[in-house]
Amino acid sequence: MVNRKTEIAIIGAGAAWLMCGLRLAESLDEHQANITIYEKNSEIGKKIRISWGGRCNFTTGREEKSHILEAYIRGSQFLKYGIGKYSPIKIREFFALHGVESHMEDDGRVFPMSNKSSDIIEVFERVIATHDHLNLSTKMSLTSLKQQSEQFELIFVTGEQIIADIVVLTTGGNAYAHTGSSGDGYEFARSLGHTITPLSPSLNSFEALPLFGDFALLQWVSLKQVAFRESGKSEILTQGDMIFTHFGISGPWVFALAASLAYREITPQNTIKLTLALTSENFEQVEQRLIKILNEHPKKTLANILHLLIPLPERFSDLLWKQNKSINLEQTATTLSRDERKQIIHVLLDSISIFLTKRRPWDEFVTAWGINTDEVSNKTCESKITPNLYFAWEILNIDGITGGFNFQSCWVTASLVSEEIIERIAKNLTEQA
Repeated sequence: MVNRKTEIAIIGAGAAWLMCGLRLAESLDEHQANITIYEKNSEIGKKIRISWGGRCNFTTGREEKSHILEAYIRGSQFLKYGIGKYSPIKIREFFALHGVESHMEDDGRVFPMSNKSSDIIEVFERVIATHDHLNLSTKMSLTSLKQQSEQFELIFVTGEQIIADIVVLTTGGNAYAHTGSSGDGYEFARSLGHTITPLSPSLNSFEALPLFGDFALLQWVSLKQVAFRESGKSEILTQGDMIFTHFGISGPWVFALAASLAYREITPQNTIKLTLALTSENFEQVEQRLIKILNEHPKKTLANILHLLIPLPERFSDLLWKQNKSINLEQTATTLSRDERKQIIHVLLDSISIFLTKRRPWDEFVTAWGINTDEVSNKTCESKITPNLYFAWEILNIDGITGGFNFQSCWVTASLVSEEIIERIAKNLTEQA
């Protein structure tokens, strides 16, 4: 960087470039840098605005570092340093300092106190409005990014040509294309020497064959704390809540299931067969509870006591036991044999098969895989291949389950980028003085 005033170009489609621009604008003055955010949309923060039904689950309430990192299907090792430096608590404090108090729900999701995603967006809008050296240029779609000596040449669809000293790519993935995430950044990164892993949608619903033969029978029925595993395998892919829809299955933990299966081909010709356990407990745990219930209610029929074992929606329970005719719900607890008891547990834990036929179009919220993180510094998010080129959030091979973890990785990587650029500019100015 030759000039005292550094030209910084942030190319993005969502939250990461907003955080990066904010931190840079608040730490650098107009004599140190000129920061321009180039956005292909006509408005900012589209993905923030629609997050969690407009409420914006912007981070997690988990506090222990190892517990946080468990939530990342890919990229946990890369994030280890950044999560330690910019923990969820620090992110909540950051937004509180900017006027957005937050609250945590019982499941650990963190939302603005108002439950309005617009509060998060307004933080960035205020910074853009009050810092003259932070410029927002909308409807600017980048078509070419080339390195020229120690600078970069950026050419936009309008024909406008820009020279920048530093480029930050925060263009997102392929998910939610209608918000501007079209995957352009992968091609720009590839053109500058980076490796892109195979891409796949993640955090999506699934189309599936109808359970019990008809979608209408279970539409909008939800189940609590179920466990999914691939049929024939013992490993639990994920466990939590789910809902049956008019096309298949959805819900927070179905999204987590999608993250685990992101690398798998799923088509009507190549279905994935899952076993649905109606509790995350194992056989022995369920059996012990069943024996206890039978002993406490010896004269009651199974129809009157099975809900004590696993509470199920009535519509689901009726269908489940009707298809398992070998179990007589009218018999009393005292007449139940050991084999019959095991048969009940079998029905609850490993008799229900769900055949996934397709990822639900438009449902995916993040893209699995991305830029190979071995080619990027985990402490600064700077390219190891192209100096002064930085990456943040979804463009990297990082993705987590639902619960605020993907936004958390956004804030972390954008903050690391900003911190490094600020330190580099300060060092450069000192050397020139």
